[in-house]
Amino acid sequence: MHVHRSTPLIAAVLVSLAASSARAEVPLSATAYAGLAFARPGVSSGGWVGLHCRVAPHWSLGAEGGYVVLSTAYYTPVVLPAFAPSPVVDAPERTMRNVSAVFRGRSAGPVRLHALLGVGYYELETRTHFTMGSDQVEHEALPGFGFALGVSGTGLVRPGFQLRWDEVIRPHNEYLDVFSFAVGLNLN
Repeated sequence: MHVHRSTPLIAAVLVSLAASSARAEVPLSATAYAGLAFARPGVSSGGWVGLHCRVAPHWSLGAEGGYVVLSTAYYTPVVLPAFAPSPVVDAPERTMRNVSAVFRGRSAGPVRLHALLGVGYYELETRTHFTMGSDQVEHEALPGFGFALGVSGTGLVRPGFQLRWDEVIRPHNEYLDVFSFAVGLNLN
């Protein structure tokens, strides 16, 4: 799960360049989005990349990966024993990564509307920095789903934006909702 963040984006660019050089319409398309993520209690940033294969006119299946930096205020303070090293004044760093299988539908025409539904694996990472000693890192692997609505322009490389909702299903009926507004590129 610790893949370099630029690898999926580089793969998407290579696929689009190969498609444009072949001068033929291929059933593959790629997306790359970055934007603001809203999770209680704060605003943060995130990015998503995807690779889709057309299975019918206007419908495609694919895979998508995302990375969201959650607000540093999103945590529950932990009471540490007196002999434990004291944490830095800042809150722990929280990140969310996901890998999902996605189903996408998009309209025809010069301005394309799309809807995307993804189901997959979400990893929550909490890193606590201590003033003395090493950092403490905790990982939670959880199921979740995402839903996005968006619009894109015309051409081989189309600018676009999307509204997105990701829900991570945690134990004991605790859910983590992340809403985002992102801008990006659609290739093919």
